[in-house]
Amino acid sequence: EKRIVQQLAENELLIKEVHHRIRNNITSIASLLTMQSRSVTDPAAIAILQDAIARVGTMRVLYEKLLNSADHVAAPVKPFVEGLVSTAAALFPDDHGINIATRIDDFELASKQLFPFGIIITELLTNALKYAFVGRDGGEILIRITRDAGLVTLTMTDDGIGLPGVADRPASEGFGLFLVKVLSEQLDGKFVMESGGGTRSVLTFSC
Repeated sequence: EKRIVQQLAENELLIKEVHHRIRNNITSIASLLTMQSRSVTDPAAIAILQDAIARVGTMRVLYEKLLNSADHVAAPVKPFVEGLVSTAAALFPDDHGINIATRIDDFELASKQLFPFGIIITELLTNALKYAFVGRDGGEILIRITRDAGLVTLTMTDDGIGLPGVADRPASEGFGLFLVKVLSEQLDGKFVMESGGGTRSVLTFSC
């Protein structure tokens, strides 16, 4: 019995150390990408690097939450999403007129669901920050996440200019939405996006 207890303690320490090392490596990658983004002037290249930084930031926030969790395999959704919002907003320091509000239920998700979920939130939010308020001084973005009877629902709305036509849609936005749909399928979820007086995106999946 003492040996089993010792092995469990050693395994927990090992898992925590793995998460710590991964988080540090991810932070280093994010720093390198940030430095690279500051050395280029082409708007398209900057946008691509910003997208990469946001995706890496999602992984960094996830590992920070897993590192602080009790079992290191699940983490609370609310602080995780709030961390993602802060990371994404920091990529657009000049968009002070955009207000991002969150309404998030207090529950946990396993890391295997939390990672694709976080990437989806990051993609939708960065797309909104980049494209929803073009030509405007600001606007509102609301992120609402609920869990009811084992069903998680993410609803992200903005009061921006709405979705552009396919021909007018930037390539980076098209890839981001493609990634959202792929990750939604990984979650065995359903994703829909509607436009009219702004944009409304809804993702539902079981947990």
